[in-house]
Amino acid sequence: MKRMRYLIVTLLCAIAMQSVALQAAAAARRVAPVIKPAPPHAIEQALEVLMSAVRLPDGPNGFVLVTACPRCATVSLAVDARSRFVIDHAELPLATLRQRLLPGHLYAATILYSAADKRLTQLQVTSR
Repeated sequence: MKRMRYLIVTLLCAIAMQSVALQAAAAARRVAPVIKPAPPHAIEQALEVLMSAVRLPDGPNGFVLVTACPRCATVSLAVDARSRFVIDHAELPLATLRQRLLPGHLYAATILYSAADKRLTQLQVTSR
């Protein structure tokens, strides 16, 4: 009789533990709902060209003209107060950049621009 009681108590404890484990697993599934991520979209785009393919504006406001390849259409990018100009990792004003670009030297340019409004965000120039 004692043995029977022991088996019944052991069986009831096992059932109770399994029930608690199942409830915890169900609660974990409810806590972590599946969230679908938003589809990716371009915030900025970039062009990598030789600086000879870039025409800088005459003043602080205007347009940078970029021809990425001989058959490519020229891309016109608006320049404003938010546009940044960098040469060899040093940020500087547009007028200073124009002075630092030596004729006959080969420079690489990375043009970053806003995809939405075709606005130049940064022009990075590197000496080669």
